[in-house]
Amino acid sequence: MDTNVVVVVGNLCADPEVKEVAPDTHLAKIRIAHNTRTKKGEQWESKAHFFSVEAWRHQAEYAAKHLSKGALVLVEGRLDHQQWAAEDGSKRDRIVIVARNISKYRLPEKTEPVVAEPDLPF
Repeated sequence: MDTNVVVVVGNLCADPEVKEVAPDTHLAKIRIAHNTRTKKGEQWESKAHFFSVEAWRHQAEYAAKHLSKGALVLVEGRLDHQQWAAEDGSKRDRIVIVARNISKYRLPEKTEPVVAEPDLPF
């Protein structure tokens, strides 16, 4: 069984870079930032994580039309390990998310806790 699934929610670092790589085949490259907070002693510390995402065909077209810098997005996809040789002959590699689905995301609204009604005698 091949399991390679990743889901990330984050903000776009810049507008998507979209290009046509073949007739009717578009590729969108986006970077998203996801912030985490951890408590160290009495203080909270924030750390930003950055992810490169590649979206193909319909997902690329969606990104081009509906996404822009700062947008909060949900990305579902798989990890892809890419390797290449640099101009100086050194080997390079990186891991990107290849998107299966990209959508705008809305954080749930904060609601007041529901208080249970007292037991009624009838």
